[in-house]
Amino acid sequence: MSFTYDRAVAVTFTSYGAVPLRAETVTVANNGDLTKRKRLSVPAFPYTTDLFPRRDGVAVWAGACGDAEPATPPHATLTPGGSVTTAVSGVPVAVTVTRNGSANAAAGVPGTAKHASDPASCPSGATLALDTTTSGGRLEVSLPYGTWQLDAGWTAEAVTLTPGKAAESVALVAR
Repeated sequence: MSFTYDRAVAVTFTSYGAVPLRAETVTVANNGDLTKRKRLSVPAFPYTTDLFPRRDGVAVWAGACGDAEPATPPHATLTPGGSVTTAVSGVPVAVTVTRNGSANAAAGVPGTAKHASDPASCPSGATLALDTTTSGGRLEVSLPYGTWQLDAGWTAEAVTLTPGKAAESVALVAR
């Protein structure tokens, strides 16, 4: 008895938009049955990996938690032996950080984004290390859809990011 397998498909994931997307995971779901999912660790965009071909295609989105899945996720057809590039997106977030409640910009402050755990889809939640603020106290990043707690050392603010939302602005205070 012998088996013949289809050839893998080289899939390149890119982030959509001018603001860099920060996500540790891309979810790939079989279009024929969206309950069949694969979560891929993505260190940075663009990211290329081989996937099993699916002629009916796959849906793709950034993030692993249930609220990251858009109602109509992007679709990619995976042809055996081929290659495809697909863009995943999030919502741009502009964070402004000041010192001790003053109007003084807080430069060099590291930011984090935390997603609460969800027993059904991401039991550990997600914590993303963001860049540090610029000399003007600003940090720009795109995050996967969902509810995130943004933190810059002293204050934190929750934001809910949904498909179609143009951008989100957050003001935080650092010590």
